[in-house]
Parts: sequence; structure tokens; C-alpha cells
Amino acid sequence: METNFLRSGIVHVKDKAMSSTDESGMSAGGSDSSGGKVIANQFYPQSVNVLTVPSQSGVKVVNWTLTNPLGWTLATVRELAKDFEKNNPGWKVVAAINGDFFDIKGTGALPYQTNGVTVSNGEVLRPITNNATIGFTNNGTENSLVAGKNFQVGQHQLDVFDNNGEIIASFAINSFNTEPDEGETNLYFTFPYLENGERKEQTQVVPPENSYTVISPIRGLAMSANKFYGKGKINVVGEERTLTLGQFAIVTKNAELKALLAQNVLIRIQQPVIGDYAECDNIIGGGVTLVLNGEGYNPTDFNRHPRTMVGRKADGTLVFATVDGRQVAKNMYGMLQEEMAALMLHYGCVEAYNLDGGGSTTMIIREGNNFRVVNSPSEDNERRDSNALLIVVPELTLNIAGITDHSLNLSMLTPQKEVVIDNVKVTVNNQTLLMEDNAVEFTNLAPSQSYEVTYTYDLTYQGLTRMMTGEPFTVRTGKTKPTVNKFTYELIDGEYIISWDYSDPDEIVTQAYIKIGTEIEFVREKTGSIAIPKNKVEGKTVNLIFKGDWDSDPSERFEFSYIAEEIKPVKKGCQLGASFYYLQTVLTVTAVLLIFKRRK
Repeated sequence: METNFLRSGIVHVKDKAMSSTDESGMSAGGSDSSGGKVIANQFYPQSVNVLTVPSQSGVKVVNWTLTNPLGWTLATVRELAKDFEKNNPGWKVVAAINGDFFDIKGTGALPYQTNGVTVSNGEVLRPITNNATIGFTNNGTENSLVAGKNFQVGQHQLDVFDNNGEIIASFAINSFNTEPDEGETNLYFTFPYLENGERKEQTQVVPPENSYTVISPIRGLAMSANKFYGKGKINVVGEERTLTLGQFAIVTKNAELKALLAQNVLIRIQQPVIGDYAECDNIIGGGVTLVLNGEGYNPTDFNRHPRTMVGRKADGTLVFATVDGRQVAKNMYGMLQEEMAALMLHYGCVEAYNLDGGGSTTMIIREGNNFRVVNSPSEDNERRDSNALLIVVPELTLNIAGITDHSLNLSMLTPQKEVVIDNVKVTVNNQTLLMEDNAVEFTNLAPSQSYEVTYTYDLTYQGLTRMMTGEPFTVRTGKTKPTVNKFTYELIDGEYIISWDYSDPDEIVTQAYIKIGTEIEFVREKTGSIAIPKNKVEGKTVNLIFKGDWDSDPSERFEFSYIAEEIKPVKKGCQLGASFYYLQTVLTVTAVLLIFKRRK
């Protein structure tokens, strides 16, 4: 039905399909998602979306969760993709699917966490297994996926980072929430627990001696009395404090460690992965095995549901697939596990595994600077999930830092240490400029005009430098700004006559008023005057303020400020000026009149 050739050889295909099972794939309780029983040898319509991802340098699979300092937060797959890009400059999401099963109702002691292991770019957020454990090596070889092995982690470890984000030392954590013996290091943290279904917290008090406390963590995940992941900068040294959930502290009598710890030093607590999954930098939990050694394997679920799957071909190519279901009117019935195995074999997998399905089943692909959901989620809208598997590549993203009716400012965030981007050349309106200090500005543009932005840059990743061409995008300048032609005053018979005249060629002003101190007088016409008693004006600042719509497109929201040309004073002792401000959707133009008491 549809084929999309994405970056780096990644391909998305949408297929119409039919699937069936014989008597051996049935169960007396099996449902066909329309309320009836599964019928043997009957073909059921299916809608299938497949991503094939070659195993190569520069393409990574990342298990991403929403960045939340104190716990887990549910988000849609698109929201997770955007959050990843926000927190990982130098990388772009090409496509993604939903991930692990999770605490969907938030009934756990630490709500909404995944059911299985969660390792994200080397951060061991949850070292607890459930059913299957699926790891991604991201090493560009045929050994791109590790599954069906014994997942193991070591004891809790404290990592100390330098100012460049490099680990300079690691120390074992000897115990929890108790004073350390000489030479030892212990971890203090508050943890949640359930008592008769009620969520409670076991608080901890950090002693003042030899303590280093993180009170504003990047992430603090307390899973039980002896399971914790935490990362953040030390905020407090040598202070007694009762910890709230997510906060943590190091109490140490190790002289070598104490020499490294101080305020603003970045530290991390986690259990490092060892054994069969040690080479995997991203690991996720999953469900049953569907294909093993090139053969269909172990069907246990005989009901038709929406499904999400991941598998590997013999050459290391990864296959991500979704099947829509629970939408009989759309010919989307969903699959039994036996049919899922047949599907993954059809697309060339030698091994394949089930992920969370049902209402969670979601696949997105990148289109320009946006993401499109290519499947049909069974709940009509994207479900908010605990995590997602993102397919990402190193690539520059330009940000719109500011835009006016005549100028455009573009910027870039400094990429993470593993990606280096330089020699960024940006072209707008047939003018090419070299980005300096991560920013570039184009001027002399026309109002209300669309401009295409193109750019090239050099990207260095894993020791290889390539010249890259960025994804072109279009920006639109704002409408012509209003101009103040006249804003004057004259004292006549104890009243100030305040006169104004302004031009608004693009009719963007929706409201105008004069503000005298805190008092407001609305302006109905572009030209006019008002009389204000002398005692209400003298000694106060008088503003001519405009509000209006900068652009009719709500997605074109920019932030900028500039100063209008100075208006010559009309009376000795008076100085007039105008300032224009725009904040998101509202344009505010302020011409300021300072009025002084006349000398007798």
C-alpha cells in the first residue's frame, strides 16, 4: 500500500495482508476481536507496517523513556521521540515503535514503570527482568540483537564524572541507608512500597558527617529497598536532611572518593550490566519468543489483538512490525501469536519477539520536521506509554531562534560528545552564511514571505567525517510591523491633549490603547486624540500599546524584539520613542512618552 525510503537505508512498508490459523493454532477461548471465536482456516484481513533497519555504523536503536526527575511518566511515541531530540542534540529520530509492557494503571509502588529491563544509552534505569529481555548492540554487525539470555547486573556502583561528562572514577556501594564502616561508601534514598494496596514511603534522614546529597536529580528512581538508579549533581555537602522520593545521598568514609566529591560534581548510581548483555547499550523487556533459529516458536496467546514485534535477519538487519486490530469495520482484525511468527518469518527474520500490543501498538516515521503515525491505533488516538524504541541517526537540527518581518535568526545546540558538527553553512534567499558561535542571522528579508532554508555541515561520528546535507524547511517572515507616525502631547487649559497617528498596512492590530501609569484608554481609530486631566498625567509614563496577530498560521510562533526609529521631540524637555515587542502569538507595540512637569 505504501513504501517510504527513509534515511540511512531504513525503509518503511505498509502492507495489506491476510492471515489464518489451522486447528493447531486455535484455542476454545480464542476471540477474533469481533466478539466471535477464531475460525480455523479462515482468512482475516490485516494491516501491517514494517520497518527494516540495516545494521550499520551511525544507526542506533534507543530505548527511550520520558525525562522525569522523580519517577516514570507516560507519553505517546511521538512525544517520546521529541523528548529524545530535545535531550540529545546532534541526533534525529527516523522512526519509532512502542516498547515494553508497563504498569498502565499506575498501581505499582513506583507507578508507570516498565515490566522488564530498561537500559537507555547505557543508563540502567531498571535492572529488573520480567519475561523476555531484548538488547541492541548498535555495533553495525550481524550480531545486532541479543535475546533469550540470562540478564545479569553487578552490585550498585557510584560513577563520578568530570566537567566533560567523562567517568573519572567508580566505587562500589557497600550498603543502603546505614552508616558506612571505615573505607566504605553507602547510599541513602527514600523508597516507596505498597501496604495492603496503599502506597507508602520509607523516608530516610541523611547524617551531616561525610554526606553528599543530590536534592535536584536528573533522574532518581527508587524501585525497592535495595534497587535504585540516580543521576545528578551534588547540591549539599555535610548537611542533615530528610530525603524526599527521587533524592539521594552518598555517605562515605573512603578518602579517595571524598577527594573527588564536592558541590556541582555529577554522580550516578546504577547497577552495571554484566554477562551476556554487557555489550548492549540499549535493552528492553518484551513478551514471548515468536521465531527462533528461523522457525516459528511457542504460540501461547490464541486471541486476535493489535501487535508490536521486533526481530533480526541473518545479516543483522532489524525488523520492527506492527499489526492493527480491534477495528473490524476497517478490516483490521489483529493476529494470534502463531500468525505473528508467520509474519516475521515472511519478512526474513531468523529470530523475533513480541512487545507490548493492544492499544499501545504504534509506529511513527519522520516526515520533514514532524512525525506521522503510520498505523491505526485501536483506541483512535495514540496511547501514552512508558517507553518506546527509537531508530536514530546522528544529524544536525537547526532551531528558529527568532524571526521578524525582515529578519531570521537560526541556532544549533552543541551536540553530545560522541558527535561533532562544524562548518555549518546555511542558505536563505540566495545568501549563504557560515554559522559562527552556533548562530546565524539573515536580514533584509521581505515581510509575509516564505523562504526555504537549506544547509550543509561536516559531521564526525566514530572517527569518520562526512559532509551532510540537512533536511530543507520553510519559514515565513512576519507581516509588516505597524509604525507610529505621531505620538505627541500639548497642555491646554489644565488638560493634556495626547495625539497619535499610526500605520498598519497588513491590518495586524486587533487592539490598541494608551496606558497612563496603570490607567487604560482604548484607541478606536488609527488617528485621533484624547484629553486627560493634568494631574492624571504629569510624572507618569505614557505608553501607546498595540496587540495583534503576527501571522494567521498558529504553528508560526516566534519570539523577537526590536527598537523603532526615534521620534523627534515636539516640545522642549520631552523625549519620545517607540519599542515593539512580540511574545509568541501576540505583537505588542509600545511607544513611550515621558512627561515632565512644566517649569513655572
